Amino acid sequence: MHVGLFSALRWYAEDMVARLGGSFRSKLPLDEVPLNLPTRVGLYRILQDALERAAASSKSAIEVTAQVQANVLEMQVVHRALPLSATAAGEDDLRVLAMLQRATAIGGELSMGGDDAVTRLVVRLPLGGQAAA
Repeated sequence: MHVGLFSALRWYAEDMVARLGGSFRSKLPLDEVPLNLPTRVGLYRILQDALERAAASSKSAIEVTAQVQANVLEMQVVHRALPLSATAAGEDDLRVLAMLQRATAIGGELSMGGDDAVTRLVVRLPLGGQAAA
């Protein structure tokens, strides 16, 4: 059985919030974007790391969105709880580095920002060379 990327992302986030507490909201397309397997896996793993990072900050309010505009897939993970300036060294730094490397490996870019109340992670992926596999 094949589960699409957006369905898998939604399921993973909902399951994590149910286990750890907090709240979850998503705005993910119902229609899948045709992506090759390495790209789907890379985006899924980026979301896993982003959610693990959010979960480490206690019960977070997490929002995951994705949209395609001008042939670019943009996925955002926003969580309210851990200020970006309070990011712990060590494991969290490795998570951020892994997300950056995965985004680059699939031809995308990753940016992070935030303030004392909100952290926003954005992945942008041009869809021009992505063939479904």
